[in-house]
Amino acid sequence: SRCSSLQPELDTSEAVQKDFVQLSQSLQIQLEKIRQSEQEVRWQWEDDVENCSGCAVSVAK
Repeated sequence: SRCSSLQPELDTSEAVQKDFVQLSQSLQIQLEKIRQSEQEVRWQWEDDVENCSGCAVSVAK
């Protein structure tokens, strides 16, 4: 019957949707980790810095 032939398609669609949700969540987590790492303060040698990271004013000597 038509109903029984559509069931496998529905199952496949649901599985694909579930995979997409998991992938999306994984990417959100990775993106948040990247954003957090960009906010971390880290040491920079003064000779390597040309502009203030806070206000972009030149600090070059």
